[in-house]
Amino acid sequence: LETYKKLVASKHHGFDKLGRPIYVERVGQIHYPTLNEYLTLDDLMDIHVYHMELSAKMCAESSKKLGKDVHQGCHIVDLAGMSMHHRHGLAFIQRCAKVDEAYYPETMGKLYIINAPRIFGFFWGICKAWVHPNTQRKIEVISGEPENELRKAIPLHFLPVEFGGQN
Repeated sequence: LETYKKLVASKHHGFDKLGRPIYVERVGQIHYPTLNEYLTLDDLMDIHVYHMELSAKMCAESSKKLGKDVHQGCHIVDLAGMSMHHRHGLAFIQRCAKVDEAYYPETMGKLYIINAPRIFGFFWGICKAWVHPNTQRKIEVISGEPENELRKAIPLHFLPVEFGGQN
């Protein structure tokens, strides 16, 4: 997990306005060839499951605090810096999609994809086939500045500063 934290900029950022835990991952900054030198696909899957379980725990805590069922998360994926070297991460993404559909169905409430470069269309064309249609409807690609759209769903004190928030 420590190696992953050094190589992947990701963090839980509190809760959105519906009480769902927010997870921000700066995928565009990941250099998959380097990541793959230090971590195997199985290592990455173990870390993914760890994050899914942590999110489930945060959902349970939010449910208790709010007195309502919270079982989904809100994710922000920042693709700034994405390039063709990200193709080395496709096997990981495919496995995540399979694991999430089998063991964590309906846990994604919303996924915001921001700062998507033109090459994103190429990757999405491949990955879309691995994502259930119900999940696809929860994905929003925000072109341009994401601040206004993110502020509608996320309190400023939980939104990262670089996305127009105060955290």
